[in-house]
Amino acid sequence: YNLEDGKSSETEVYDIDANRVMSMKAERNGNEICVTYTSGRAFKITAEGKVFDAPAADNGQIIINL
Repeated sequence: YNLEDGKSSETEVYDIDANRVMSMKAERNGNEICVTYTSGRAFKITAEGKVFDAPAADNGQIIINL
């Protein structure tokens, strides 16, 4: 879905045993989306046809330029 300029979205991800494994927030400012996350596992983000690797981190951040 398209995140509107100046808006943000947050989510939590749980495993099959209902343990939280990740929290994530995406904030859009103009043509940039800043994704901040806490995850004990590496994962990938796909946006605008590009794939971004996100390593496990307590305070990870990925900047996506649209």
